[in-house]
Amino acid sequence: MTSAADRLATLSLARGVPLSVHVDLTMRCNERCVHCYRVVESRPELTGDEVRALLAELAEAGALYLTFSGGEIFLRGDVLDLIAHAKRLRFDVRLKTNALRITDALAARLRDLGVRQVDVSVYSASADVHDGITRVPGSFVRTMEGVRALHPPSLSVDGRPLDEGDTEDVHKDQRIDAR
Repeated sequence: MTSAADRLATLSLARGVPLSVHVDLTMRCNERCVHCYRVVESRPELTGDEVRALLAELAEAGALYLTFSGGEIFLRGDVLDLIAHAKRLRFDVRLKTNALRITDALAARLRDLGVRQVDVSVYSASADVHDGITRVPGSFVRTMEGVRALHPPSLSVDGRPLDEGDTEDVHKDQRIDAR
């Protein structure tokens, strides 16, 4: 027996409906990760109006799931307005972030907006390794502070280390499900 999700995906493909969409809101970032390809890309950001128009088109086309990513999405001053707009269009919203800018107040606002999941970039259970990868001293501590702020009920936080074998000391697979 096929699941409802499988039937939805099959129907979506058959009708040419974009079920899930990933939108990079910015190429700017507050880390300088050794593996990142964003540093070689140079393209302008869409304006807030352009993003809202794109979201309207995607909603009209039938898309259900929306992921905002980047660079670091929280470097955009209008990101909360864009999330609110996406929710008004009835998207199921997921975010990708390094969590360096996540505070208790911001995490509460994301909960209030109805964000379903936040994926956090955690590159190692070792602060030295993580900071070496991001090339930002102290980024591991700040990232984990952001994860803790996101963790209270109603947000699902997912962080997966770059090296899956480097998870013994902290969080096993870095999954925190706060539903």
